Parts: sequence; C-alpha cells; structure tokens
Amino acid sequence: MKKYVVLGGNGFIGRNLVNKLSRDNHVLVADRTYSPEFEAMNNISYKKFNFTEEESFAPLLDGADTIIHLVSTLFAKDGTENLAPEVSANVLSTIRLLEDIAGRNVNLLFVSSGGTVYGEGGEFPALEDDSKHAFCGYALTKMMIENTLELYQNQHGLRYQTVRLSNPYGFMSNSGRMQGLIPIIVNRVLHGEPITIWGDGENIRDYIFIDDVVDAIAAVLNYEGDENIFNVGTGVGYSINEILNLVIEKLSPEKPPVIQYSSSRKCDIRKNVLNIERITKCTGWKPKTGIEEGIELVIRESRTKIRPSFSAIE
Repeated sequence: MKKYVVLGGNGFIGRNLVNKLSRDNHVLVADRTYSPEFEAMNNISYKKFNFTEEESFAPLLDGADTIIHLVSTLFAKDGTENLAPEVSANVLSTIRLLEDIAGRNVNLLFVSSGGTVYGEGGEFPALEDDSKHAFCGYALTKMMIENTLELYQNQHGLRYQTVRLSNPYGFMSNSGRMQGLIPIIVNRVLHGEPITIWGDGENIRDYIFIDDVVDAIAAVLNYEGDENIFNVGTGVGYSINEILNLVIEKLSPEKPPVIQYSSSRKCDIRKNVLNIERITKCTGWKPKTGIEEGIELVIRESRTKIRPSFSAIE
C-alpha cells in the first residue's frame, strides 16, 4: 500500500482524487480546511496545513511515496493585479516544498494548467512540447513552477510528473458542490436565471469530466516510463455558445434563458484544446465521458440540489 500526500486535498479535484486513491492506498490530506466526510472514508488521515504559510513541509514527508501538489491561490481568470504576493504564495512555497523533498526518496506530481500555459495563437490541439506563453497571472505561476521542477530535477535528481489539465467540470465527491462552466450554465437554466457571458461566446475550450480527470492522474501515478509531462483533456473543443445550446436543448428548448454578452477580458484565450496522444500511448488512459453524457450527469445531480447564484461565465 502506497502513501500519497495530497496538498489541497479538500478542493474540487483533491476530494475526488482522494476518494479514488484511498481505495487501495493510504492518503494524507493536507489542507487548510477540513471535511467531516474524511472520517467516514477508509485509509485517509488529515493534517491542517496552510501551503502558503508553512515554513517546513518535513512533517508531511515521513513515509510518503508521492506528494500531489494541487494548490493554487489564483484562478485562470486572474490577470496581473497583485501578482507579486501571488508569485510568493505559489512559487516560493513550492520551492520550500522542493527543498524539503531534496535528498528524500519521494516523488512529486504537480497539476499544472493545460488550459492556460499554451497561451494564444498556437497550433491546437496543443502538444506537450509546444512553446508556452503566459497570458495571465495564473499561467505565469504554473509555468514558473514547471520550470522550477525541471531545475530541481537537473540539480537535485527530483523525480516528478506534471499533469497539464484542460477545463475540468463536475461535482465534488461526497458533496453537493460543483465546479466548472457546464454546472454554472445548467444551474442557471434550471433556475430560470439570466446568463452573462464574457465576450461573444465563441471562445473554445476542452471540457473534461472530473471522473476522467482523476482516472488520468491515477494512470500517471502508476506510469514508470521516461515521459514526465502529460496533457489531460479530451482532445475536442466546444465553444461556450455550443455548450449553451446543448444545455438549453436538454432543459428548456421552449423557454430559453436570457443571455447577455459582456466585453471580453484581457486574460481570455480564444481557443484551447489539448492533444492527449502521449498519455494514451504511455498509460492507456482515454476519457470515457463525452460532452453530452457529462451534461446529463450534471443535470441529474443538479436537479437534486438547491444551488446558489453564480458569477459571469468565462
């Protein structure tokens, strides 16, 4: 039985990943927030841990096989406002982690952002070896961490893997909470609320259901070959307008919601789709949930819950 330490294990991706990994492994959840659901799950322990404030990661490392780094204080929509403290919180904290890992027999898996690090204007679907361009503060911190991992590999023999994730959506394991563009649209249509979209709705993204995300991360954790950077997406892109139309067709074709288009933002990328041939070749993983099935799953879950209002759609 392996021991995984999941930094940010009580977040959207973290909770779902912990649920999967704990079936056959011991998992230490290190997060600044706690969920009572952990008490009912086997093979899970919890440590209150604030990634951006702790001086030492050593207490987490004893007996650990792999550290899974899911923490970010930024979102993809964040630009360059207040960037200096965010770089400190994300990048310098990661460096402290790497310093504590150095010399130990511990692997690191870092979840980066395939949805932002390739920037604007490149060829899509994007390959792992394509050039990276920081289009927002979120992408910049992810790129800086990726470069730091490579440095520590060269200088200290760090064993690491990077997962460049596209646009995940779905619901949090053992929770009523949901995340992503598709749940936002579904819940607004279900509640008859107006929908505000940044831009013209033609921005294209690679949307991946959360169950496929955690299966992909698990596949990478079990991979023992030479590749260490993997795109995780579906390889298929949809515009926001296409997602809107799919949801409306399923929920409210007779009475579509009011849709308002607002000005686009500087940090909005026009198109992003990921090439996933590498992870499929190396691990055999492929996404199982198509976009229509994913929307149906979100609709089914949403109908059983009362949802709060959401902000504008990216």
